[in-house]
Amino acid sequence: MGAAPERGGVLVAIARESIASALGVGKSLARPDPWLSAPAATFVTLRIAEALRGCIGSIDARRPLAEDVAANARAAAFSDPRFGPLGVAEYASLSVEVSLLSPRTAVPAASEAQAVLQLRPGVDGVHLEYRGWRRRSCRRCGR
Repeated sequence: MGAAPERGGVLVAIARESIASALGVGKSLARPDPWLSAPAATFVTLRIAEALRGCIGSIDARRPLAEDVAANARAAAFSDPRFGPLGVAEYASLSVEVSLLSPRTAVPAASEAQAVLQLRPGVDGVHLEYRGWRRRSCRRCGR
């Protein structure tokens, strides 16, 4: 897909337009660029004066890039459970960051220490999953 600076600006514009449209102070523009139709996962982070104001994202690519950015921007602005909904007065001072995630890849490691050695701080994100057996007792026999 490429991460050209122009594309980053387009993604931020999509996020801002989506929020503005939801607030009733602007509208979203249609963008027919093919790269925006490819499935992708994103996170949208909102800040006001360097303070976090909302952050919501997708871990896996399940919808077109433009749609994912717009939906995550609205969710970060109005549905982040740590904050109340964004107000119109806050919009002008809002800083928007869009992170485009690469597909998840497994990191084979026999221990936590081995896994940590493979991570690149500031580059890699981490999604942990436990795939071990879960022991449950049988309701009938108690074992």
